[in-house]
Amino acid sequence: RCLQIAAFNQFIQRIARFCRSAVSAALPEREAGLLRGLLLGDRTELSDDDTLSFRIAGLSHLVAVSGLHVGFLAAFCIFLLGKRWGTYLSLPLILLFVPVAGATPSVIRAAVMYLIAAAGFILRRETNAMISLMAALALLLLCNPFAIFSLSLQLSFAATLGLLLFASTMQHRLSAPFAECSRLTAVPVGAVTCTVCASVFTLPISLATFGRASLLSLIANLPAAPLAGVCFVLGYLLCAVSAVFPALVPLFAVPLRLLLRFLLILAERIASLPFGSVDATRSLSLAALALAGAAVLVWLT
Repeated sequence: RCLQIAAFNQFIQRIARFCRSAVSAALPEREAGLLRGLLLGDRTELSDDDTLSFRIAGLSHLVAVSGLHVGFLAAFCIFLLGKRWGTYLSLPLILLFVPVAGATPSVIRAAVMYLIAAAGFILRRETNAMISLMAALALLLLCNPFAIFSLSLQLSFAATLGLLLFASTMQHRLSAPFAECSRLTAVPVGAVTCTVCASVFTLPISLATFGRASLLSLIANLPAAPLAGVCFVLGYLLCAVSAVFPALVPLFAVPLRLLLRFLLILAERIASLPFGSVDATRSLSLAALALAGAAVLVWLT
């Protein structure tokens, strides 16, 4: 059994190494560093300047593999094959993605929640998202009690909790004035809702950990999150094509290069805006931020 586990680990490591080499061979160094972060959470090739720009712009979660990336993978499968067969396809892919991406607590949390929801859909049983979140947290802490100190788990849990508690209410209230054109406003309203609800709950953790927090994440995430999803899917397709039809790699590399360059420029420009972050050492800034967060929560309750 130990030999089987070792063989599986080697298999996973080979996949991760191949993805890194395929990305590095197909793209310029700067874009390749960003894509490796998107696909594998590997930020070793991302420059210090780009890392800082993503942090100030509130986009660090894009290059730290998390539940968002599990969502990208599941959404692509469902888009490709429809809800039923897409759900079936997503299960083995997500189970493979978790170890390839490093099996971080945030990825495991998202995978457990998705697997519970997918099992409920397949078995035609209702599932409770809050119970799924608590079950995922309990499983993680049973396997590794020290995971409670993981920053990725804290941010992932806080963001998900904010979404579960307030996203539906906020989306309903934001959509109400645009009821006649709900199809046109569904995507931007959903993006604003997710960003605000997640940010309200993760800002205190960011302040306590980094000493400052981004105030520009809403502006940055509206275009960046969907683009990151497209880059995530195209990136893994590029890796798959590299293994089977290397001659087709440029078909994926060219659009990827443009999209990744846009994400880098976007993060750079937004990070350069004045008053883009709040400093934890400035009591007036903290008070204003706390009042804004409280106002949002009061509006949602």
